[in-house]
Amino acid sequence: ALPISLSTSAWPRSARFRVRRRVPRPAVAVMHTGLIGRMGHQACVGLLGAVVAALLQAFTEPVLNRIAAKRLTLRQAMQEVRLIDILRFFRTVLATNLLKFPFFEVVNTVTSNWKSVPIFLRGVAAAVIYTSAMLPFSNYRYIASLQVKVKF
Repeated sequence: ALPISLSTSAWPRSARFRVRRRVPRPAVAVMHTGLIGRMGHQACVGLLGAVVAALLQAFTEPVLNRIAAKRLTLRQAMQEVRLIDILRFFRTVLATNLLKFPFFEVVNTVTSNWKSVPIFLRGVAAAVIYTSAMLPFSNYRYIASLQVKVKF
């Protein structure tokens, strides 16, 4: 058996290094600002996620909805979707994502602070609150991706 030394002094000089991680000040400040500060921080995280997701969903969602609803092949669905339709749908996707993503982050932050409630029930409560509030927006976006006229 070879002797193994865990002491860094036995290592060659090039292999010795110090790991020194510093937490940036803004991250430390967010952790100690309380519930309102964490909610604001998480809402900003949700805003960034909403923009990235909208960029991806503006093209993929109309294609997939045509495949599912109109029973088209992938090639037919891609040919049916035009660039102007994608750009119009991007506005819809961005608007609904800017509502849904920050709302999810805030609901998750609030329900995770219910320490007296078991974690399973916190998850169920977050799911019920989020889906109940966001279902109309999801339905509107689905109809918009199919380019069906909506009458209120």
